[in-house]
Amino acid sequence: MLLVLLLCCWACIWAGLAGLLRRRLPEPAVVTMIGIGVAGAGATLLTGQSGDSQRFFIEAARPYLSVAAIVGLWSLLPAGRFTARRAWALIGFVALGVVVTQVIQAGGSDHLPTVGNTGSYAALTRAVVLPYAALAAVAVAVTAALMLARRRVPAVRGMVVALVVALLAGYGSNASLQNYVTILRDSTHAGWKNVVKGDEIVADGVLEAGRWLRDHSDPDDLVATNAHCQRWNKECTNLHFSMSAYSERRMLVEGWGFTTTAHAEAARLGTWVGHVPYWRHEILADNDAAFRDPSPQRVGLLRDRYGIRWLFVDESQDNVSPRLPEFATERYRSGVAAVYELPSA
Repeated sequence: MLLVLLLCCWACIWAGLAGLLRRRLPEPAVVTMIGIGVAGAGATLLTGQSGDSQRFFIEAARPYLSVAAIVGLWSLLPAGRFTARRAWALIGFVALGVVVTQVIQAGGSDHLPTVGNTGSYAALTRAVVLPYAALAAVAVAVTAALMLARRRVPAVRGMVVALVVALLAGYGSNASLQNYVTILRDSTHAGWKNVVKGDEIVADGVLEAGRWLRDHSDPDDLVATNAHCQRWNKECTNLHFSMSAYSERRMLVEGWGFTTTAHAEAARLGTWVGHVPYWRHEILADNDAAFRDPSPQRVGLLRDRYGIRWLFVDESQDNVSPRLPEFATERYRSGVAAVYELPSA
C-alpha cells in the first residue's frame, strides 16, 4: 500500500512527463534526463538502508525529472503555444492544488498515525490512505468539470490535460511552499542567516577546539572524549562525530552509528542504527569513568592501556566531573569545549 501511495505521489510531482507521450521521440537531452530519473527511482525502490540513505538516489534525480516534466507540459499546450492567459490558468490550477492539499491537511491530525494512536491496523490504514483518496477524488472531479466546460468555454479546449497536470503539481508543491513560509517567518524574527533551527549538532567551541587539537597533536595520537550523545528529534542517538571531524584525530569512542557493526546490531535487535548501544562495554566504561569520576588510576588506565594522550571534552554533556583538571592539564578552551593533555607516566 505504501509503495502505491509513493508512486502516486511521484506521479503527481512529475505528471508533466505524460506530455512526452505526444512526441514521437524526445530530444536526446530529455531522454537522458528521463534515464537519470528512472535510474534514481529504481535504485531508491530496490535498495534499502537503515538510515534511509537510499532516498538520495531519487533526490539527486529530482531536478532532471522536473525539467523533463516541464518539457512534457509544454507539449500538452495547444499547438505548443505559451500565452499569458494559459500561463495564468496553469498558475491558478497549481494554486488550487495547494489550497486543496492544505484544506485536507487542516482536517486531519497533527500527529503521525501509528497503531498505538489509531487503535488497530485497519484504522491506521484508513488514517494513511484517506487523505490521498480525498486528493484523488478532487482530481477526478476537476477533470470531469473541465471535460464538461470545454464544450462551452473555448479557452479550456485543448487545455484539459495541462490543467490537470498543473493541479497535480500543486499537490506536490504544497510541502515546498510550507517550508518556504516557515523559513520566511523565522527569518523575519531571527534574521536571514542560519534560519533553520533544529537540534544543535555541533556544540559551541567544538570547531575551534578541534582545530587547535589538530594543529598541536600528531596524526597518530589517540583521543578520548566524553561526547557520545547527539540529540536528534529530542532523543539521544549514537551519531556524535563532530569531535573526530574537527580535530581530524581518532577517538577511542565517540559515535558508533553508521558503522558496519552498528548496522548488524540494529538488524539483530530490530531497532534503528542510531539507538544501538555500544557493543564493546569495557572500553566504553573505562572511557566514561575517566570523565565522570576521574582518579589517577582511571586517567592512567586510558593512557597506559589504550594509548590516550588527549582528552577532548564537551562540557554541555552531563558526564563530566568538575575535578577533571586535577588529573589532566587544560591546554585549550572555547565555548563548552576543552582540550586536556594527560600527564606522562
